[in-house]
Amino acid sequence: MTRMKRGLAVALAATMVLGNAFTAFAADDTTPAPGGTGNATGAGSSEGHVDKEKTNVVLPTTADTTTFKYTMDPERLIQETEGGKYDEGTVFPDKSSDTGVYFLTAPNTYANTSNTLQVINKSSCDVTLSVDVEATTAATDIDLATSSTVSTTDPELYLGLTVGSETKVVSGTKQTVSKTIAGNKNNFEIALDDQGEYVYQEKASASAWKALNISMAGSVSKVDIEETTTAPQVTVTWTWVKAADDATPDTDTVDYSSKTGPSIATTTHSLVAGTAITIPVNLGTDDLEATGIDSVMFLGSPLGAANYYYEDGNLVITAASVDYLLSLDGDSNFTVVFNDTAKTEVELTFTK
Repeated sequence: MTRMKRGLAVALAATMVLGNAFTAFAADDTTPAPGGTGNATGAGSSEGHVDKEKTNVVLPTTADTTTFKYTMDPERLIQETEGGKYDEGTVFPDKSSDTGVYFLTAPNTYANTSNTLQVINKSSCDVTLSVDVEATTAATDIDLATSSTVSTTDPELYLGLTVGSETKVVSGTKQTVSKTIAGNKNNFEIALDDQGEYVYQEKASASAWKALNISMAGSVSKVDIEETTTAPQVTVTWTWVKAADDATPDTDTVDYSSKTGPSIATTTHSLVAGTAITIPVNLGTDDLEATGIDSVMFLGSPLGAANYYYEDGNLVITAASVDYLLSLDGDSNFTVVFNDTAKTEVELTFTK
């Protein structure tokens, strides 16, 4: 019995020693537990902002306002005398359809309807145009008609301003027409300027702009008037603003064309003895273009080929012609007729 107790004590002591040994080994294990955390930071920046709204509205110039200058002829004096008071070759409307109100539409050419002015929207957004028209009347002025149908018994003048497809009868009260003209964002692009900055600019290939036409027509009663009867002054003004977000572009706009007919920028020239005159000429563009000069008229007759020629974009009046003009009294006037479809005419004045 004593021997068994002693064996059991030895076994227990051995177990305790082994247990302590295993505990020590566990404490020395350096294998990390599963899982973990980490982080990284990065600075933020913005490439910037470009305003993608460009407004550019081309309005008629101050000089263009002479488009609406007019002459009324209630007694049809011009037709009765076949325009004898005016320069030879001056053109007036056909007598059968003449309304008696004349707008100068080209050199020595009159019509019952004015030339057309255009407002062009070269913007990336829509714009709204407002056109005002008002007559300033005096006590001696002829009565203004309230419609396009004028009196056949009393003197009455009708003037109508047409904006797009809408016409306002001109009166002493201001009349207003408002139209929204579409822009074209496809005509713009983001690019870099000379300083390397981002810009929103018109493309070199930009086209397909929209425009609005403005013109005036007139008629006057075919009756006798008092000698003191006068005609009122008409004022047309235009303003524009960026269109409201919910505005709808009007459909009576037109496609703008940059086509131009033949022209001569400088029409007055001084004569110098023995010296030819060289006059730069613009033949126009596209289907309005001329290929040359059809004739040069002087005193109602064409000049002979020896007196002028066209070369390298210039009309040249020969020295011999200049000397001849110097022998005449006063200034001399030529009419240049281009060979375009419209037979465009330009008046030239030669001074001593």
